[in-house]
Amino acid sequence: MHATADDFKAHYASLSDEALLDENREELVAVARQCLDEELASRGLKQTVETEAVVPPSPTDPGDEMVPAAEFSSMEEADLARALLDSGGIPCFLANEHSVYRYNYPNGLSGLPLLVPARLLDQAHEILAAKVSEEDLAAQAEAAVDSASNKLG
Repeated sequence: MHATADDFKAHYASLSDEALLDENREELVAVARQCLDEELASRGLKQTVETEAVVPPSPTDPGDEMVPAAEFSSMEEADLARALLDSGGIPCFLANEHSVYRYNYPNGLSGLPLLVPARLLDQAHEILAAKVSEEDLAAQAEAAVDSASNKLG
């Protein structure tokens, strides 16, 4: 059964002023909204729109600005560095990981900047500068792959 404009008009005409004012316009289809507006106007009523209090966003913490901790020429290097930072509890992401347009260096390499919060830049540099054995790198890469698999599955 489809409601017509006449059905909506009859319904709204049968409502008390209070019930008519309590109707939620946002939940109505266009024709019902138009009939509601017409009935309100014919009675000289105006529905007040309740708006949620707008909370201004808190000022951005300058420490939350993302800055490059390092740039890599290969995805493998970038993934290893990202795994190191993740394991150190430092949030990070590759700025142009999914972009076709990567920064091209004069030697033909493309840059993959690894971004971290500015407030954690020194810690990120320490982690990335630390000597890591091949075994540790392999274990961290495997852990990162396992972690990614768990998030997806």
